[in-house]
Amino acid sequence: MSSMFGAMRKAAIAAVITAAPFVSGVDAAGHDGSCLAGYQDDGSCVTVVRPASLASENLLLQRAAVKAHGASKHRSDEEDTPMVNDEAGFEDGEIEEIEDTSCQAADVRRRRRAETMCSCRRRDSGKRYDGGWVCQNDEMVQEPPKYTNPIWAEEFDDERGDGSLNESRWEILYTGSGNGNNELQFYTKRLDNLRIEDGVLKIMGKPEYFEGKSYTSGKIQTREMGDWGPGVRVEVRAKLPDGVGTWPAIWMMPTEWNYGGWPDSGEIDIMEAVGKSRGKVFGTIHTGAYNHMRGTQKGKSFYTDYTEWHTYALDWHEDRLEWYADGNLYNTFSPSNLYDSAKWPFNRRFYLILNLALGGNLGGPIKFGEEQVMEVDYARVFCLDGSMTCKTEKFTCCSTCPGKQYCSPRSGNCYDEKKQDYYETCEAIPESSCCSTCPGKQYCSPRSGNCYDKKKKDYYETCEAIPEP
Repeated sequence: MSSMFGAMRKAAIAAVITAAPFVSGVDAAGHDGSCLAGYQDDGSCVTVVRPASLASENLLLQRAAVKAHGASKHRSDEEDTPMVNDEAGFEDGEIEEIEDTSCQAADVRRRRRAETMCSCRRRDSGKRYDGGWVCQNDEMVQEPPKYTNPIWAEEFDDERGDGSLNESRWEILYTGSGNGNNELQFYTKRLDNLRIEDGVLKIMGKPEYFEGKSYTSGKIQTREMGDWGPGVRVEVRAKLPDGVGTWPAIWMMPTEWNYGGWPDSGEIDIMEAVGKSRGKVFGTIHTGAYNHMRGTQKGKSFYTDYTEWHTYALDWHEDRLEWYADGNLYNTFSPSNLYDSAKWPFNRRFYLILNLALGGNLGGPIKFGEEQVMEVDYARVFCLDGSMTCKTEKFTCCSTCPGKQYCSPRSGNCYDEKKQDYYETCEAIPESSCCSTCPGKQYCSPRSGNCYDKKKKDYYETCEAIPEP
């Protein structure tokens, strides 16, 4: 990586991992009001009439951030559409002309998006944006990050210098199974589909023939290398493609399948989007009680320009799941019964998955002819309590199979023979002895629990001398 990109990366990491004081809109822009078109003699914003397609407030944030902090890890000069937390999406149109305006929120009308707009809009007060920027009192300020010490992190720094992933942290899938969703891609391990460039992972979906499929793409997961449960925050910064037929996802699946196959052991979709519904992002769970096969899945969606950088996060509490986009909470799931695994299987370990699916049940028909790219800046996991010690222990079915050599982590059944490769091998866990209930007797039956003075059956246990009370 060049020195320029190294500096940009360090600046970005410092902005997120290391807490910093608030930076006000005044400091960031070098002038109160942050009027990008300039100021008149009386201090008001210069009036400029421009087409409605000009940059939104997110571009203003980017410019302010660059002025305040210098180059960041991933600077974008493209226009962005702000997040809209409602199902209506991009409605009501844009303001065609901007009349004279000053830098007061009360004077800023809804959905103004020309360069003369001031630092933030009245309706946006309290809304957060990528990079920790938030609208407060007519100014954009940058909040320090709440979580600064990840227990697991992938910064995609190209440690090997050849663009390849570190396989001590990621399993790279090689499959064209369709994932049970009739997906059309073949996931490969090639750099053509998975490559690190300038500190960013690029997952590339391509129209090409490979292993009997018409498309290729990439999928990686952390199973048995990064597995977490309640008490953590999972955070991924990404930008997505918008070709019709794309289906990018940031999601989690169970490591041990303790409650049975899908969907009984659960699925957590931190972020899903489909190109046929441009701008719409989903956060969803699937369980035995709540899943799309029944039409009972639980989730919510919001609208944003997902082709720009956004930080998608899941806060996983003992009794609920919370979904965030750029720090804005948009979905919460709390089960009615924490002890019913059909409603809450989320007390076990899950692993992280990043992939770009193409077509399939949700992706729909493919209508693009060029490469589609999902980019990932980083993936980080934090303890919600701020410690470095949160951990969900691996559940073993052996604990419920005393005297048996094997058990199934999927069904929980116990076996004397290993008939499947995924069976767990149990250490010798002795069955409880019937002798403990037969003081003063020399023998007992482990089947009936009865006590005897003579050994009438070969399977009777021989008891040590346990005096009568």
